Amino acid sequence: MAGIQRYPTVEELRDFIPISQPGGKVKNAEQKFNDQIAIEVEKAMKNGLPFCDKAARDEWKDYFDRITKDHMRKYGYVRIDEVKMPEVDWKKYSDLNNFELIEEGTTLDANLTKRHHDISIEIRFKKYKYKGYDKDTYVVMEDPNQAVQRVYDEIERKRIEGIRAPKK
Repeated sequence: MAGIQRYPTVEELRDFIPISQPGGKVKNAEQKFNDQIAIEVEKAMKNGLPFCDKAARDEWKDYFDRITKDHMRKYGYVRIDEVKMPEVDWKKYSDLNNFELIEEGTTLDANLTKRHHDISIEIRFKKYKYKGYDKDTYVVMEDPNQAVQRVYDEIERKRIEGIRAPKK
C-alpha cells in the first residue's frame, strides 16, 4: 500500500475545504471577522472610546444569515469558502454620536492603591449606551498610568501650596 496515492475526483473537489495551507490554518470569513473586531475594540479602547461590538456582531449575523439562505437556495448547502468578509465601516461602532453618556465618575482602584503605598488612586470612568441597544453598556476607564500621575501631581501641588501658604 505504500506509495499509492489516490487523487480526488472533480466531484469530490467541489465540496473540498482545505484544513491548512502553507501559512497555517485557513480562516473562514467569521474567524476573520472575529479577529478584526478584536483589533478594532483594542484600537477604540486605546483611544478612550467605547466600541459596540454587539451591534457589529448583529450586523455580521444578519449578513451571514442572508448569505446562508442564498446558498441554500442555490446549492442546497452552505459553501463556507464562498462566504466573504463584508466591507465594514468600523468607525460607526465607536463614534460618540452613536452613544449616549449614562454616567461619569471615579472609582477606587484597590490594586493601584496597594501598589502605590496606600495612596488612594481613583480611576475616572465613563459609562455609555449605544443608541438602539438599551441593555448593553460600555465602560471606558482612564489609563492607570494617567490616574497615578494625576494623583501624584495633585499631591505635589498640595505640598507646594502648603509651603507657600501664610502661617497664622
